[in-house]
Amino acid sequence: MFAATDFFYLCLLTPWPVTMFIPYKGSALFYTRLGHGPENMLLFHGFGQDHRAFDTWATALANTHTLYVIDLYYHGQSTWPSPDTPIQKADWRAILELFFTQHPLEHFAVAGYSIGARFALATAEAFPERTTTVFLVAPDGITGNTWYSLATGTAPARRLFHSMIAHHGRFLSATLALRSMRLVPANLVKFASYHMSTEERRGRVYAAWVVFRRLTFSLRALAAGLNAHHVGVVMIVGKHDPVIRAEGMPRFLRLIRRHYLATLDAGHSGLIARSLSLVQQPPIGSRPTS
Repeated sequence: MFAATDFFYLCLLTPWPVTMFIPYKGSALFYTRLGHGPENMLLFHGFGQDHRAFDTWATALANTHTLYVIDLYYHGQSTWPSPDTPIQKADWRAILELFFTQHPLEHFAVAGYSIGARFALATAEAFPERTTTVFLVAPDGITGNTWYSLATGTAPARRLFHSMIAHHGRFLSATLALRSMRLVPANLVKFASYHMSTEERRGRVYAAWVVFRRLTFSLRALAAGLNAHHVGVVMIVGKHDPVIRAEGMPRFLRLIRRHYLATLDAGHSGLIARSLSLVQQPPIGSRPTS
C-alpha cells in the first residue's frame, strides 16, 4: 500500500504533466511539470497569461527538456495574500528553496517573457551557480519604465494609480490626453486599453505592478554574478514591439560575456512561439556544469 510520500515521488518520476503548489506565508505558487528530457528549465509567462503560454515549447521540447512552467502571482492559479504587499527578492529566494526541496535540480535554464523576465532574472540572480542559460523574450526589467516607476514608486503615486484603476474613466481620459500629446504611441495605448478593459483585468494590472515592483536589478551587479558562473544570456526582442523597446537592451548585454541578441521582425505578441528555435539550438552553446 502506497504512502503519501511514495505517491509524491512516483509523480516526480512520471513523464505526464504534474501540477503542484508551493505554499509560502499565505501565498500559493502554482506550477506544472511537462516533458521528460534531461535538460531542466524554469519558465515564466507574461502579463495576462498563465503557464499555457508555453504550450508550443512544451510540445517541441518534451523529449529534450523537463519544463517547470510557473503561474505568476495574480495569474492562473497562483495567489498572493495582498495586492499592496510587494514580493521581496528574499521572499522569492525562499520560495525557490522550497521548490528545490521538491525538485533538487543541480542545473537549469530559465526563460521569461515580458514581465515574467523579472522572475527569470531574480531566479538567476539568486542561484547563478545552478543557472546555465537565461532566455529573455521581450524582457521587462532591463530598461527603465517611466510609467511603471511613476505609478508604483511612491505611496501617493500608488494611491493615484489605484484611483485610476477603480475609476476607469480617469484612465481613459489620461490615455487619450497622452496620445493626443504624442507622449505614447497609439499601439501602446491599444495594448494598455485591452488590459484595462474589465474590472478583473484592471485589478490584475494594479496587483501585479505593485506586488512585483521590488523585483528590480542593478545591471552591473547582476551581470557580475552571471559572468562569475559563466551564465549565458539569449535575448529575443521584436523590432516593432511598442511595449518592450529593443533599443535599450544592448547596454545590458555589453556587460554579459556570453550573450546573443536576436531582433525579430515582430511586435510584442507571438514572440514566445517565434523564439522556440533559439531555445532548441541556443546560439551561445552550453556552459560547463561540472
